[in-house]
Parts: sequence; structure tokens; C-alpha cells
Amino acid sequence: MKKFVFILFSFLLFLPLVYSQKIIENPKKPLNPNAGRILELKEVLRIKDQGEEFFFKQPQFVKVSEDGFIFLHDSNQLLKFTPDGQFVKNLLKKGQGPGEIQQFVRYVLQDKDIFIYDSGNSKILLMDLEGKLLEEFHLTERYSLLLGILGDHFILIKTNFSDAEESTGNIIDYPMSIVVITKKEEVIKEFPGAILRAYRSENIMVNWGRAVTIMSHDGRFCIWTDPEEYMVTVLDMRTGEIVSKFTRPYPRVKAPKRTTDRPGPKIPERKYVSDINYIYTFQGNILVWTSTFDEKRGMLFDLFDKKGTYLDSFWLNVRGTLIATYKNSLFFREYNEEGTVDVVMYLMENE
Repeated sequence: MKKFVFILFSFLLFLPLVYSQKIIENPKKPLNPNAGRILELKEVLRIKDQGEEFFFKQPQFVKVSEDGFIFLHDSNQLLKFTPDGQFVKNLLKKGQGPGEIQQFVRYVLQDKDIFIYDSGNSKILLMDLEGKLLEEFHLTERYSLLLGILGDHFILIKTNFSDAEESTGNIIDYPMSIVVITKKEEVIKEFPGAILRAYRSENIMVNWGRAVTIMSHDGRFCIWTDPEEYMVTVLDMRTGEIVSKFTRPYPRVKAPKRTTDRPGPKIPERKYVSDINYIYTFQGNILVWTSTFDEKRGMLFDLFDKKGTYLDSFWLNVRGTLIATYKNSLFFREYNEEGTVDVVMYLMENE
């Protein structure tokens, strides 16, 4: 394995990036003749607040280990649950000492290891599935988040604020890069990635659009979106090549008018919301959660393969937020009748 990783990254060092990839313009309708249907979901698991043991705030980034245990990120907690949803423990402790975190950003679950990126202390923790600290890696460079693990190397995102470009008015584009480093923080390769678009004026900076970057479940592909319009890019981390860059005809959704003025400098009204809310990998394909919502049908999702082919489109009538995919199941964050948050696992029955 180590020999393979060495050969792989020796190859990447001299590999020119293929960023002249032609944009795949998909047709309006996907390949599936039954596209546009409402998919039925079957609830198989619901995790609720369990009194004094923990309290859900904004659970996200659910991952499932090989033995079925469920992990999720909530604020500065990494909560572990049994396969049937019983709370086990919080694996993290806030602080600045060994094994402690200050600002928990993202984690990677790989086999029997958990890698946790603490942006506050600028370090990566390596733990086992019980939360036992195995190793710490301190970083001198500040990164936005930890994306994945490739061999013995870390894949991180870095926002290049010094390379900012003004597009129109006070809308600024900050290029982000995907950086592959060793455990000693030696940079193996750096790939151009998504754009962080922000409105900046008079000592204020707010996100303008939503650029999403994820890794595929198998850890091979890095996938990101345009911050505003419908565009997805797929990078193969093993070859360093752009596999696809694709779009489809999409009717943009108008942004709601701001009802109240926030204190401080006035931020201009947006004309449209971002076309893509989030992206996921699902059964080897790319699942796109669009900005389109219908009161009767719910949320509109598109499905593409990694080559950019528009495979399917369907509605999910769930009053919640999709936070993860796992095999043929979906995890949602939902508000219950008591006004508190549940994490619900659904099985997709009629794909």
C-alpha cells in the first residue's frame, strides 16, 4: 500500500492539470422516462434528544461505521450512537490540550479511524471509534476544512484570500484550492477548486452564494459547485484530472425580499438564490439538491453519474434538511411537534 501511494504521488507531482475540460450541457430532461415523480421514503430510524445526555442543535455530516454505529457532527460535538439509535457518548472535549478541540469544522471516518480537523487550534486529531486519541498533527498553515484522506496524506481546502478578485460592485471572489499534504505538512499537490464568493464593504463580509465541496464516499473524487449558478465539477484525486464539468437548463429561483433591515451597513438585495443547495454522492452517482421547492411535491433533486450524464430527477416530500446519504438511505434533520430536532433515517423504496 505504501509503495502504491509513493508511486501515485510521484506521478501527481509531474502531472499537468486538465482544467480545459469542456462543459457538458445536459438536455432539459434526464434519461429516466419516469423522472419528475415523488419518491416514497420509509422511516427506519429516528434519533431524538435523550434528556440530559445530549441536546441537538444543528446535527449534520452523518457517517456510519462498518459495524453500523452512527456518528454525527453537532456544534463542537462528535456524537456516537448505536445502530438502533441509542446514544453512546460525545467523543470530543473542548479545550486546547492534547485530544481537545477549540473549533470543530469537519471529520473523516475511514475504516476504524476518525480524523478531526480543529480550525481553532489548527490541528488534526486521529482517534479510534471509541474516541481514544491515537495521534495529533499540528499545522502551520490555516485551512478551511479537512476533506478526506488519500493513502497516508490529508486532503484539505485552503481559501486564498490574497488572490481575491472583484467581479461586480463589492462582490469578491476568493479562489479556494484543494491541497494534498503529508503528515509533516509537506505539500504534495495543490489543485484549483471552488470559488468563495462574498459581499465585502465597510468592514463587513458575508457569503454571496453557496459553493459546496465534498469527497465521494470512496474517497477518490472531489466534487464542487459554482457559488450561484448550476454547475458541478468532478476531480479525480488519483489522476489529478477533471473527470467532468456539467450543467443542465435550470430555471433560477428568485430570492425572497428582505423583510427587515439588519443593523450596520446595508447589504444589497440578491436577485436569485443559489441554484444548488448541496451535493452528495449516492450509490456511486452525484445527487444534487436544487433550490426548487414545491408545497405539494417538496424538494427537487437531480441525479448525475460522475461523467456528468443527467440520469434522473425526482421530488422528496420531507419537511426537513438532507444532511447525509448512506447506501440506499437518506438522513434528514427535522423539527418535531415539540419544536426540538430529530435525526431521521429514511429508506428509498421506489427508486
